[in-house]
Amino acid sequence: MDLYFYLDTYVGEYLINFYMVSFKLIDLDSVEITDFYGSKLISNILDWDAFSTSVGNIYLLEYGDPIQRFYNIEEAIKTGYDIIFEIAKSSTNVLKPRPVVGVGYPPLFLLKKLYPNLFEDMLFRQSLDEFLDQILFT
Repeated sequence: MDLYFYLDTYVGEYLINFYMVSFKLIDLDSVEITDFYGSKLISNILDWDAFSTSVGNIYLLEYGDPIQRFYNIEEAIKTGYDIIFEIAKSSTNVLKPRPVVGVGYPPLFLLKKLYPNLFEDMLFRQSLDEFLDQILFT
């Protein structure tokens, strides 16, 4: 089945949304698929190892046109985001790029694996209760 991962990324209020990774998935048992307005999108990856070994015919697309072929899905996603982050850096050095996560996008655990510092400033250093207490009572 032909599927996609969208690589949409926000830089402030600017959305970079012209890259995606297309691929053929042989073993559908490794994912949950959602029908979204007639499009089949991956909503959850149940087994990453089984998924990554059953993926083939991987292309990085720009505006829907293939620009590079890959044999590894992680490498394709990383290359796509590297291009997007360079575009983001050229438009502004102040704002940090924020990849969109959710249905049809690469899983969050993979983004954290490929870019360990990407979400570091968004994570709570303490528990949520301590964080809210600090906001309310200081």
